Amino acid sequence: MGVSDSRPELRAVLVGHRDHGKSTLLGRLLLDVEPAFGKRIAAASEEPRLLVDSFREERDLGNTLDATTAFLRLDGAVVELVDVPGHGELIAAMLTGASTAALVLVVVSAASGPEPQTAQHVQLVRLLGVDRLAVVITKMDAVGFDRSRFVEAGDQVLSIVGSHGYAMNHAQILPVSGLRGDNVAVRSPAMPWYSGPTLLDLLREELERSCPMGGQPACFVVQDNYGGGLLVGQVVSGQLRSGDAVRVLPADKPGRVLTVWDGDAPADVVAASASVAVELECDVVV
Repeated sequence: MGVSDSRPELRAVLVGHRDHGKSTLLGRLLLDVEPAFGKRIAAASEEPRLLVDSFREERDLGNTLDATTAFLRLDGAVVELVDVPGHGELIAAMLTGASTAALVLVVVSAASGPEPQTAQHVQLVRLLGVDRLAVVITKMDAVGFDRSRFVEAGDQVLSIVGSHGYAMNHAQILPVSGLRGDNVAVRSPAMPWYSGPTLLDLLREELERSCPMGGQPACFVVQDNYGGGLLVGQVVSGQLRSGDAVRVLPADKPGRVLTVWDGDAPADVVAASASVAVELECDVVV
């Protein structure tokens, strides 16, 4: 679901108790950032979870039954987001979805506060070795965007995550409404008391941590020449796009990127750390 033509530079998993709004939150993020989902957009704009919960049983029950993966392209890099089930009997699916994550988003309803699967999911992702964590307090619209309820729920979650070894002194805790979109991709005027990042801002910050060289000029280190202008190597900084004008060193000659190949498929853009093939137009032998 979403953009997936390049390998993800950041993998994040949404964990938490059932009915706390994980699917709605992810669906809202997709709607606001990747609004090209065809016929499903109209229905999903009223219930964002419909973009994520694809099975009929999930839609009928209003619960996620299996891990669902979605992709976002942010600033030329790909973020993979995994929505996992919040039911105790579906722990196997939760573990599968969380196993490759670099970032955990603990999703907790402001109306309910943390519940049993909140604590179990935090314990399991810690055992999986995922050490980057943020807390998202959802359904703020259900509590009238009340700051005191946000603080209370946030403190309860911090107590849980701290008990499992997470250092939460500088933890990000976000108040959002997935249904309305408050603080998901756009800052909410309904919560003027909150000055922290939106969820989209947080993902961008975490993406920069994953790809600290991404903001620098593009540098592609050639490891082999397959002939005919086809080079293989690694992007060690910046972002490389098809059509980019480049300088070829050490000859210091101009060239142009005709196509970037990520695996067997052409990619519009690849970010730092990607190992790719590049079809180069240049009048020197590399």
